[in-house]
Amino acid sequence: MISSHQNILKVCALFIGLLTNIPYGLMLGWPSPTFPTLISAESPVPITLDQSALVAGFLTLGYISSMFTPSLSKYTEYGVVTGVLFMLGGWLTMYMAFNFETIIVSRFLIGLGYGINLVHLKHLINEVLFLPQVKLFDKIISCFVLSGFVLSYIIGPRVSFKLFSIICVVVTTIIFTCAIVLPIILLHIRSNCEKNLLSIKDLFICDNNNVISAIKKGLAWRRLLVIVLTSFLQQFCGFPASLVYTQLIFKLFGLRRPEDYALVYAIIYCFVFLICLFSERHSKINCRVTIIVSSIFISLCLCAEAAVLFFDVDKLFWSYTSFSIMILFCICHTAGISTVTGRLTVTYFEDSDVQKFASNCQLFCLLIFALTGTKTFQIILGLFGLTCAFLFCLCISLLFIVFAILFI
Repeated sequence: MISSHQNILKVCALFIGLLTNIPYGLMLGWPSPTFPTLISAESPVPITLDQSALVAGFLTLGYISSMFTPSLSKYTEYGVVTGVLFMLGGWLTMYMAFNFETIIVSRFLIGLGYGINLVHLKHLINEVLFLPQVKLFDKIISCFVLSGFVLSYIIGPRVSFKLFSIICVVVTTIIFTCAIVLPIILLHIRSNCEKNLLSIKDLFICDNNNVISAIKKGLAWRRLLVIVLTSFLQQFCGFPASLVYTQLIFKLFGLRRPEDYALVYAIIYCFVFLICLFSERHSKINCRVTIIVSSIFISLCLCAEAAVLFFDVDKLFWSYTSFSIMILFCICHTAGISTVTGRLTVTYFEDSDVQKFASNCQLFCLLIFALTGTKTFQIILGLFGLTCAFLFCLCISLLFIVFAILFI
């Protein structure tokens, strides 16, 4: 029988662990409110539009780099503390930033720190809780990341670049102070609670022999290739770029207070994402049909957006036409492609080890293609304008429809 004291310690450990996701969420939302300032003539740390996509991408590169770092499976709390320490270092670097290079170092450190933190946090959650609760807390992690994401959209446009960094440093320092207590809390929990720690390996490590034997059969290769190409098409449809350049896009629409509309866009994205994440009904819908239908609606939104910009519909008729279409685009992409493609690994592969391997490959591809897709969008935006950028995304979305019909 677990005592109430033991339950309180577990709640404290889990809450502190969940708080460690906020600094990453703050940096995830940082580009949208910050880029319009940094690429302007009055920028405290001048960067160009070409450099902005690289700045956005270094958060992803940091996260990818964390995949190759060793994990401390027996001392998960120290891994969490180490991850938060890297994120704190990243925010301090951002506060002291004086050129493009220091900004990308800051973004890289926070991405690296979050990757280290996340894997150890999941170990910690598995150690403290039982499997049904673990699955729930995996979803709650997203809530804390998105809370930091929305906070960036709220705070960023209303304070200076330096003050924004100071606020994030203070928040991360408070969280780091709390995280230091984790080893003490976990020591008390372990002394009173016996749990089979081998289950941690069952959750996070796949058997290479099972993966190799499945790949030799041939079908696994083809399905893995479908997942890679699906990740490519998903990330090149323009949605990651719309989150990076939200405020800049709305400014190009001619909206008077683009930062407020960007906040609405971010809130709607988070709201739809969380509904899909926690909805049992959404988790049971057919992946193939959902991808095809959502891709059709995304294509219609992108086509309409390009037409509205080309014919100046905002100026001639209703000034919020472009914004309304972007909201529909956000809802269609988030409720469809964004949240459904992750279930393809479970649909395609029965063996748990192969599922883990495919999920890791999919995550890697999503991160890489988010980086390259955003850079491609930025290049087209800089050279040919926003209309051509949306037309490019439309071509990818139409290709996605054909691909989904033929291969998924």
